[in-house]
Amino acid sequence: MLVQSLAGALGLLALVLQVGGSTPLTVVIAALAGLAMPQVGPLARVPLDETLQGMLTA
Repeated sequence: MLVQSLAGALGLLALVLQVGGSTPLTVVIAALAGLAMPQVGPLARVPLDETLQGMLTA
């Protein structure tokens, strides 16, 4: 997950550095950065323990 996050961050940095460049290259960089970004969905399915759930509902 760390490597995937770092790759996504590098992709976003490449997009910032690419501002004003060619449109096709920007699209390719954006697509690769999107593929590298970790997905939140699997993390959202991790069950919370009762203590944390109590803190969230209090």
